[in-house]
Amino acid sequence: MDTTPNYVKMCEKAEEIQSLKKIKAITAYRLVCGEIIDEDGNYIIEVEKPIPDIQGYYYVWLPRQDQLQAMMGEELYQLLGGFDRWLLKMLYEKDSDLYSSMEQLWLTFVMHQKFGKTWNSKKEEWVV
Repeated sequence: MDTTPNYVKMCEKAEEIQSLKKIKAITAYRLVCGEIIDEDGNYIIEVEKPIPDIQGYYYVWLPRQDQLQAMMGEELYQLLGGFDRWLLKMLYEKDSDLYSSMEQLWLTFVMHQKFGKTWNSKKEEWVV
């Protein structure tokens, strides 16, 4: 499971994805090796609020690869075919060194296919 700062930032900025998971009360989670895992096996990361005037933290859901694939709502062969075509096009047109895990690739695929957005690593945001 990818818990790198880059994947956390990508998930944090993917508001469409974050809106799919309602995070329950923090008391329902257990801390495992610095990660919070709920009873369904969802990974949650505690992130410090970026606003200097406000103290505290908020939580970011880190979807697993299987959860990202399920968001597409397609049969496995159709899903893999679409992913393969998209990946080949992306590798041909863009810098493939931007992604260091399958979760990052699948999140980028879901955001592109469902919401028409791509990850801008310099601005650290999803853009249309």
